[in-house]
Amino acid sequence: MRTSRGAKGFLMAFIAILLVFSLLGMASISADQSPSVSINFDKETAKADLSLGINYMVKYGGNISLSGAKTDGIQLTAYVLKTNWDVTISPTNVPITGDTVVAFTGKATVPKDAGEGVYQLRVKVTLNTPPSDPERSFMKSMDIVVVKNRVAVQAPADLEVQQKNVTQTFRLSFTVTNIGSTNDRFSYDITNGIGFRDQGWLVDLLGDKDGAMSPEVPTQVVMNITIPADAPAGTYDFTMVARSEDYPSSASQATAQVQVIGTTPPVATPPKEAWSFLGLGYIAWSMISIAIVGVCMIVVIGGTEVGYFAFLVWIFVPLYCRIMKEKVLDNFTRGEIYGYIKANPGAHYMELQSQLDLPNGVLAHHLMVLEREEFVKVHRDGLYKRFYPRHVKVLRKEKHLSRIQKQLMDEVDRHPGISQTTLAKYLEESKQVISYHIRVLHKAGFVNVQKEGGVSKVSAVKGMWPAKEVEEVSEVEEVVVTEAAPASAGSGDAGVSRIGPGHIGRI
Repeated sequence: MRTSRGAKGFLMAFIAILLVFSLLGMASISADQSPSVSINFDKETAKADLSLGINYMVKYGGNISLSGAKTDGIQLTAYVLKTNWDVTISPTNVPITGDTVVAFTGKATVPKDAGEGVYQLRVKVTLNTPPSDPERSFMKSMDIVVVKNRVAVQAPADLEVQQKNVTQTFRLSFTVTNIGSTNDRFSYDITNGIGFRDQGWLVDLLGDKDGAMSPEVPTQVVMNITIPADAPAGTYDFTMVARSEDYPSSASQATAQVQVIGTTPPVATPPKEAWSFLGLGYIAWSMISIAIVGVCMIVVIGGTEVGYFAFLVWIFVPLYCRIMKEKVLDNFTRGEIYGYIKANPGAHYMELQSQLDLPNGVLAHHLMVLEREEFVKVHRDGLYKRFYPRHVKVLRKEKHLSRIQKQLMDEVDRHPGISQTTLAKYLEESKQVISYHIRVLHKAGFVNVQKEGGVSKVSAVKGMWPAKEVEEVSEVEEVVVTEAAPASAGSGDAGVSRIGPGHIGRI
């Protein structure tokens, strides 16, 4: 009996020992089958700036954390999905003896002809296992953002303006960001809204934008818009273009809308009359009384010519004069403008404003009326808008250049193929000023502009310079904006295209 109990106890102990070893073996197998492998990148996103015009090398790095992996080593590989880019990683083979952390670094070469977009760079970790076991690998990806345009422009929210019959000034703040990989300078221009200046609108870019912009640092560029008192209701588009000065092919633009809402005059409510007689109030009885008194005066003194004339002079002439005096003032101004145009056929807008000393809005309004009623006709003459009496024949078209444009033509004639940067140094003007006038001269047919390796080279059109028919233009017709100033509806800005600091322009 004792022997039987001892054997039973021994058997139970043996079973317990087997159970413990089985659990340990299962834990070992489970650990071997489910190791913990974590791949961590130093940064989740990298940028490849292809606006530089060369292959771009993206560097990346991170670490791999391993625990519970029953293996004698790991293998590291890296590649970019759906591409054949050259991608390297170091190290590639790492022997391990237990839980460890392995640091890695690598490079991916982005070809210069790659398209813009987001690409996935993937790092793969493979555990060294016996050939009979299935391959165990772990992967993680990071993004490579490929950009070719170095500048991004974001427009502000659309602006609604209630027309109040007064000149109003508003600001549209555009956000410009350098999305390249290096510092850059940008130039700015307004492509829409230029034609509104003939109607009394003023459009300016405020502030000094010559400083270099750091990558990924947004900058506010303000467009100042002055809306005239008589602007008609409607929706107006204003587009700002930002362009890299170092890489001219990089440009971006955004458009903001200004909606002018017309005013609705309030409906006058007649005052409540305190009393009425026969259904008529104060106003009605006053008009009846005046009529009765007038008839009586005509009967009394109207029997003679002298009395009748005196009645007209005393009663009607002052009222007539008060009404007509306002119209005479209006017609006199218009007649003065028309008389100057008849005496000086071909006078342009700035000349009319300077000689007649008229506000911008008044001059523009009367010229529009004279043209609409066919008293005058308008001819575009290169950079100017000239006015002629309707019956005058325009014999030939003359081109007029400003002082700086003549200096530009002299330099281009002496140095065919000269760059705009060299022109700016010769004339001691900013690149924006030179670029603007070269565009104007090119449009007028004086120069040719060719791009060679990102550099704009300028040559004079054969037979256009020097030209005898080009006349001297007085200094009053050239305006150089050197610093920002609050916009106004004064007469000094009529017809002038103010495109920002250091720009020259005219309508």
